[in-house]
Amino acid sequence: MSKLSLTRRDFLKIAGVSPLLAVTTGISEIGERRPPTQVPVLNAKRVPTICTFCAVGCGIIATVANGKVIDTEGDPYNPLNEGTLCPKGRGSMELINSPRRLTSPMIRTNPRKGFEEDPGWRKITWGDALNTIGDWTKSAVDAEILRLQGMGVMQKK
Repeated sequence: MSKLSLTRRDFLKIAGVSPLLAVTTGISEIGERRPPTQVPVLNAKRVPTICTFCAVGCGIIATVANGKVIDTEGDPYNPLNEGTLCPKGRGSMELINSPRRLTSPMIRTNPRKGFEEDPGWRKITWGDALNTIGDWTKSAVDAEILRLQGMGVMQKK
């Protein structure tokens, strides 16, 4: 085994030069918050938003041009992610711009279910979707009230 031959004087020389090297090579800028980069795109607008892929809610700055998201990056002023994004947050632009993305509510028209069955999805308006959800919720609550009244847990009015 070779013995490390570092004298105390050599160690102090290295320790004295290290901060100088860190400052001149840019190592001291690690972890420094910087404003978001400017995107040189004509008519582009930077919109701060929140990532909804998980419960953290990281800050995202989306660059929008002609009504379409063209870039996403982490918001350096957001205390949750401090300018960083996980792969899901970074890929959120692909989800937004996907041609397979649903942009209106749909209702299933075929009551039969199975791998070989076509669900028969049909587009409906937002008003119809909210009314349908309200009807389903009311019928479920009414059925539960009748069940509880039948058990004697809830009194009839």
